[in-house]
Amino acid sequence: MRIYVDTGVLLANIIANDPNHVKAQSLLRKFTNSEFIVSEISIIEMLSVLSRNLDLIEIEGINLKVSSTSIVKAIVLLALKKINAKVQTRKEKLISYKLGKYNMQISLTYIGAIELSRKIKLRTLDLLHIAFAKQLNAEIFLTLDKEILKKANVITEETQIKVIGSD
Repeated sequence: MRIYVDTGVLLANIIANDPNHVKAQSLLRKFTNSEFIVSEISIIEMLSVLSRNLDLIEIEGINLKVSSTSIVKAIVLLALKKINAKVQTRKEKLISYKLGKYNMQISLTYIGAIELSRKIKLRTLDLLHIAFAKQLNAEIFLTLDKEILKKANVITEETQIKVIGSD
């Protein structure tokens, strides 16, 4: 089974003092024999979150007192390695998209996010994760995000991806 793992789950799984730490670990354990995937947007989001919050988090076995780019990158690698996640990217042809008098060349994934925005009405980054999950042929989207979970039915209806959170 191909499972897209939302950034919140990835980080909560390794950050011991995250309020969702136990929930993330429990959720991931349910799917141990699955193929976990993330997109390049997940990497960017993790780097951003960690860079801003490094002094607030605790990760077992890592000394976070030394704040540096290499520590942040090491934590991202740990998050991926801990669940054996694959970072999936797609080489996409740019497609013409017209917005009023503006004609742009954008990727199919972004067009997918634009289409989904009218239907599921989520924040931009959440829309992008769902659009990437669809493009990467994920069957399940694991998340702890309350806004995404509220829209689980419409997301499944629009993408055929089952959205699963913690119990």
